[in-house]
Amino acid sequence: MTKKDEKEVLGPGDNEGAELGARVREANRRFFDRIADQYETINERIFTQTAPLTEDILKELSEQNQGEVALDLGCGTGNISRRIARFYQRSYGVDISFNMLKEARGLSGRIAGDCLELPFKDNSFALVAAYGTLHHIYDFRRLFSEVHRVLSPGGFFYIDHEVDRKFLRHFKAAFDAYRRIYGMDKRYRTRVRGFDPEEFRLAEYHAHEGGGIDIDELQETLSQAGFSAMRVYHHGYGATSLTNRLLSLLGIRRLPQFFAPFFALVAKKE
Repeated sequence: MTKKDEKEVLGPGDNEGAELGARVREANRRFFDRIADQYETINERIFTQTAPLTEDILKELSEQNQGEVALDLGCGTGNISRRIARFYQRSYGVDISFNMLKEARGLSGRIAGDCLELPFKDNSFALVAAYGTLHHIYDFRRLFSEVHRVLSPGGFFYIDHEVDRKFLRHFKAAFDAYRRIYGMDKRYRTRVRGFDPEEFRLAEYHAHEGGGIDIDELQETLSQAGFSAMRVYHHGYGATSLTNRLLSLLGIRRLPQFFAPFFALVAKKE
């Protein structure tokens, strides 16, 4: 069975799928608990250089729904929460890693928990953000159902910094070479005591084991969860420091899909 077949066959009701989902969650908890005190330092340059696109999108969304409260899924140390705070009055963060939450800044509240079982009332948020979060979660269907539940009518689900599967297929050799030189595992391996490459690959499930995220399948799953009015932003922010600086200097926010390794997606709850 191929990875694609496995994803399509194994659902949340299947024992094997549930077991794999639990393994992915536990790998994320262990991995990010271990790197929490180094995470901000290792990723600070990427966070700073990807800010222009992120803030453009957040500003646009805040102007459309005039919401007050936002939720950051997989908030980590609060990178996106600090951006959200510029446009929303309050932001709350959820993360499976307690150690990451201890390092978090820029949040109105921090909750240790699973994104698949959000401890919030229905219709609570004007915005739910998932920046670099989806590829850490095995079961998108459960996640999107929970996000739709906690979003207020007219609220937005903002996804970003995910790898496009079509790009990986078109440029597999080049991307494999990029990972050997610039891959996140290289940065963590030299900075984090007890780094486990297999745990890392499982925690980064859809970026490694899943071969990226298929945007068409993603939109279909979002539609099934009740979302509509979806917009996709293809971009190159987050690849290397050089490309980040170049794109920012030239004011380029989007790229043609064929040349864009990453994508952002905004979906609306009507």
